[in-house]
Amino acid sequence: MSDLYDPTEEHAMLRRTLRDFVRDKVEPQALEHDRAERFNLALFRELGELGYRFIFITLFGAHAAMHSVWNFMHELAKNEEQAQWTLERLKVGHPTESHHVMARVSHFQELERRFIPGTEERLQGSAGFGEGKGH
Repeated sequence: MSDLYDPTEEHAMLRRTLRDFVRDKVEPQALEHDRAERFNLALFRELGELGYRFIFITLFGAHAAMHSVWNFMHELAKNEEQAQWTLERLKVGHPTESHHVMARVSHFQELERRFIPGTEERLQGSAGFGEGKGH
């Protein structure tokens, strides 16, 4: 019989394999590598050989995002509103220039149009979302 947390024996095996790997290989070296600010590439290659390749992208994205957020929060604390203008200047011409693009605002607006009556009128009347606006 399967359940929500172990839907198949294969899934349970994958969970056990990853749990054992983390316990036996990751935990013993984690603190040392964190303190030395070193990335244990050999360990992640070994994890990839077990079939957990997605984690490279996931971890890279998480670390890059946390690093970026920390840097800009530090900048904000130090330079207050000037930090926002510095960030805006950095983003000019970059694909992520518009936070609406990154947040997929148009996708969610389309879902609203499909499922929430009156959305089109609300969006048209909303400052900053009309045609020709720089958002």
